[in-house]
Amino acid sequence: MTRPKHEAALLALLLAFVMLFSVLYIALEADHDCCGDDCVICAQLQVCGNLLKTILIAALLLSAARCLYASVRASSDDNGCFVRPLTLTVLKVKLSD
Repeated sequence: MTRPKHEAALLALLLAFVMLFSVLYIALEADHDCCGDDCVICAQLQVCGNLLKTILIAALLLSAARCLYASVRASSDDNGCFVRPLTLTVLKVKLSD
């Protein structure tokens, strides 16, 4: 079943396309002749900026979730049970001289 991989690749390509053209639109229309409060270009610039901020926040949250998942996986053994850290107390080592 390779269909989900194709769908993920298509979504990644679409996301890259949207990001690229949002950045290009912002760059090209940054110094337009504004017609006031009802300027359509200003409204579109705001939409593009909000879209890029939303994508950034989603990427940061995804990255944080992957780091958390990796740390949980690293602290568990193959059966999914959490591994107790090896400390002197767990090993019942007595440090009296």
